[in-house]
Amino acid sequence: MICGRLGRPWSYVSPGVAIKPFPSGNISHPAMCKMLELVLAHDIRTEQVRRVNVKSNRLVPLNLTFHQPKTGLQGQLSMEFCLAAILTLRRAGLAEFTDGVVNSPEIQQAIAKINYTVYSDDQAAEGKYAFLTTFIDIEMNDGRRFSERVDAAKGSAALPLSTQEVTDKFRSCAEHVGWPVGRTEKSIELILRLEDVDDVRELTQLLRK
Repeated sequence: MICGRLGRPWSYVSPGVAIKPFPSGNISHPAMCKMLELVLAHDIRTEQVRRVNVKSNRLVPLNLTFHQPKTGLQGQLSMEFCLAAILTLRRAGLAEFTDGVVNSPEIQQAIAKINYTVYSDDQAAEGKYAFLTTFIDIEMNDGRRFSERVDAAKGSAALPLSTQEVTDKFRSCAEHVGWPVGRTEKSIELILRLEDVDDVRELTQLLRK
């Protein structure tokens, strides 16, 4: 029954709205977010990397089933491709999940460096891991290692995207479908002050196909 409970609270207030940072299966996002953080923080280049070791809950690969993807669609369900794109291109937006990008030599070479395994149920129980807890360990050719644990992805209610990150994603999506910059920026401007817009049709007209 919803009587007396509807809107107490609204789900977009608590626990909050989740916005996916990447156009792929969200169970790959903790690893992708941490990989991007490490790549940018240490200026890591693909040719410097010997191996990337990734460990997740044993249930995650049941959904991320494509370990050697050949299409953009398979790439959306591939931990290996998602991390290879981050490592090589430093991004993983709509433009990257295509057959051409997945099959490019540089991406295939990067995929070969991703070693994706799972941790045991006993380890999960002992370590009090969250369902999406993921471990990243980047082994460099010069002997350096960058290792991190991540429990939640950016964009989740626990770790929401900033306004800048959301607008950057909007711009990337708009660019992918060929929107003029003026249309994109006007849409963003109206959305950010939605409460003060006199006529919402000004916005809906911009958002139409």
